[in-house]
Amino acid sequence: MTIKRMTIMENKDLEKSSQLGNREMMRTITLEEHYSSPAFWNGPGQKLKEQAKKEEILGFGKLIEELSDLGDKRIAAMDAAGIDVQVLSLTAPQCSNSM
Repeated sequence: MTIKRMTIMENKDLEKSSQLGNREMMRTITLEEHYSSPAFWNGPGQKLKEQAKKEEILGFGKLIEELSDLGDKRIAAMDAAGIDVQVLSLTAPQCSNSM
């Protein structure tokens, strides 16, 4: 799911890290991580959800589940990838298309 990855380090941490040779102080923040609410999938996105279930061979059903998760599974995936913070973006319906 990660599209862009950026590492941020405060100046004091950078100084400590360079002195100690320790990279553990760095934080990884991923940008443009997508999510979609269950309310969308049970409302306006219901037909898309049904179609995704039919196309399960392509993994669309799993994708919908991952997009809707803002809990333990997402945190576990972040931990496994070494991600400290995600910046989430609403994937559908897009806010920019509402005008």
